[in-house]
Amino acid sequence: MAVWTPPADQLGKNEHVGRRLFEEPALAGSPPGKVPPRLDYRHFEETRGQELSLDRLGQTGIDKRVVQYLLPRAVSQGDSFRPTRNFTGWYAIKADVLIRSSKGPRTTLTASPITVEGSDGRDLTENRYHAHAKLPDADPYMAALHLRELFESKGMSVPRPPQIAGAPRPRLRARLVDIARELLAWATRR
Repeated sequence: MAVWTPPADQLGKNEHVGRRLFEEPALAGSPPGKVPPRLDYRHFEETRGQELSLDRLGQTGIDKRVVQYLLPRAVSQGDSFRPTRNFTGWYAIKADVLIRSSKGPRTTLTASPITVEGSDGRDLTENRYHAHAKLPDADPYMAALHLRELFESKGMSVPRPPQIAGAPRPRLRARLVDIARELLAWATRR
């Protein structure tokens, strides 16, 4: 069976959209401990504008083939951060729930596939399952808290599946450079 190809101009009300989750840096010097029971609001904070990037994860539920298509793109995005951050999965919600939230301001969803001209589909910057959520006209912190509450109360966790063979692996050199910088910063503080 072929992978679901979403319409490029509209989102269905039963589609599941998800926000990519990456490991967030902990406080310096804090001991590793329990993971907080709530989602970190920073996953939903957008400082670049009024649009939050989302992935369309399936037509009526979570489609495993779509997740496998998106996995190398998400890992590559985590590698592009400085310092690199591990991709941990998605937090998903039905599009209809996000659009018709009964509490707080409503969010508008727009299908916005990212295409690369001349690409055969292997370019990791290309994403035919991309969507945007237009954030309410509010403080970015308040919008992030509102979205976190919606995703936590009405959404579900989609953990990162095992990486498929042939998919790009995290760049070892970049990770080693990040570790060296952290060690150097730690050594200079002492």
